[in-house]
Amino acid sequence: MVKINKKNSFLVIGVLIFVFIYIILFPKFYSFADEDEYMYMSHLIKNGKSLKITEAFDSHDFNYNGEFYYPQYPIGNSLIVLPFTLFGWQGVFISGLIIHLLSFFVFVKILKRLGYEKYLGLLYLLFPGFVFFSRTIMSEMPSILFILLGFYFYLNDDDNVFRNYIYTGLFFGIAFLIRYPNILVFGSFAIIMFFKNRKKLYYMILGFLPCVVVVLCYNYLMFGNVLVTGYGSGDTIGRIMNLSLSHLVIFFKYILYMMILYPLMLVSPIFYKNKAKNEIRIVTFLYLLVFGVLLHWGPFHYGFLKNVVIGPRYFFPIIPFLIITSIDLYKKMFNWFRISKKFFHAIMYFVILLLIILCLYISSVQNKYTDDLYEIKDLIYENTEEGSLIYGSYFVSMFVDDVFGERGFIAAGYDDAKDELRLPFVENYIDNFDVNGIYVVFINRELQGIGENEVFIENQGETYITENYDTKVVYFTEEPQYLKIYKVVE
Repeated sequence: MVKINKKNSFLVIGVLIFVFIYIILFPKFYSFADEDEYMYMSHLIKNGKSLKITEAFDSHDFNYNGEFYYPQYPIGNSLIVLPFTLFGWQGVFISGLIIHLLSFFVFVKILKRLGYEKYLGLLYLLFPGFVFFSRTIMSEMPSILFILLGFYFYLNDDDNVFRNYIYTGLFFGIAFLIRYPNILVFGSFAIIMFFKNRKKLYYMILGFLPCVVVVLCYNYLMFGNVLVTGYGSGDTIGRIMNLSLSHLVIFFKYILYMMILYPLMLVSPIFYKNKAKNEIRIVTFLYLLVFGVLLHWGPFHYGFLKNVVIGPRYFFPIIPFLIITSIDLYKKMFNWFRISKKFFHAIMYFVILLLIILCLYISSVQNKYTDDLYEIKDLIYENTEEGSLIYGSYFVSMFVDDVFGERGFIAAGYDDAKDELRLPFVENYIDNFDVNGIYVVFINRELQGIGENEVFIENQGETYITENYDTKVVYFTEEPQYLKIYKVVE
């Protein structure tokens, strides 16, 4: 039975407020184009269709290898999303709320196991980046859920060692199915077990292996090679080979943004002395090394405040570890300065209240943003014909899906070698004209933040299409965002 006291009551009230905010500001549309790819993959699986697309009309925003179109992301997150498609394409967003709440309850149990107050779990529930991504169907939140489940069983100190470490490996493996870089988590824990207890390591590997087999089989069935992934192995190696000192700016941005939101969060593992201290230190180091240095990946193309909230999203799978070590550090700091525990809890209550206010603000801003994008989706469908083909940048793809109405979509590309826009297969479709109209859509993405190539597509695309093809403008508006729809004339 749960003992009802002030701290437990505060915990329950915090959860209820979070759920209330989520429901009244329920997301109406995707926030990222990636979400549409996950949704499209789920749609294909649900209808028993192959993820290999041979017809350009049905290619959506999939990548092309010269033979067929394929999704760039692992299959795991789409399988997580799949059951929620029963609620409709908008109802699928309830998955974010359910997954985040499940993760929160696991996190609270972990806090209890480590000897920390359960109400501090609200620092996890209301972490601003998690508030934002729990309102999406991106892979961040499912990754966190299964990593936390694996960590929970890793910390389990009962006599059933076999079960605990089999489950640890299995849940870390599912996280790997969802997002391949999550293998860094399994690797970090495996390194410690190699030196600490190899019997437990064997159990972990036994639980992890089935998920590896699934990934290898998927790669083979999709690409004919177990080591080829949709991510693009060659691109990954290329990024590592092209590493230069100028790329270290990404490394320092990770350090900056992860030291601001929860003060000293990134360095807190250094002072952490509780269970799994070495595992957490290793995984933090590996994430910094891989994302901040070797791959120099960082989605820091937003304004400062938005970068603080969602910029370090590649680190999100290990943020729960850092929240735990931060809690530990904050308690130590109060002890160092001989400040009473009562004052510590008062400060934490105040911080959580501020996080609730921030949660309301983030949810409100994102709700308004998704409302605007929903309106753009409607405008595109109102001004194009059923069975027509739409071209646009990767961002435009999120507005075109069979669940909205029958439209084909092909992503315009950027030819790095020629430094020019390319519209694959457009000549073929214009010559044969076997679709009910061809449209090219341009959207101003200032609020979204994008990479240089897509900036080029948006800025140069209109000039390219009007100079190379006979077109007419069928719709133009600057609100809620710049939107111009061209129809290619036969």
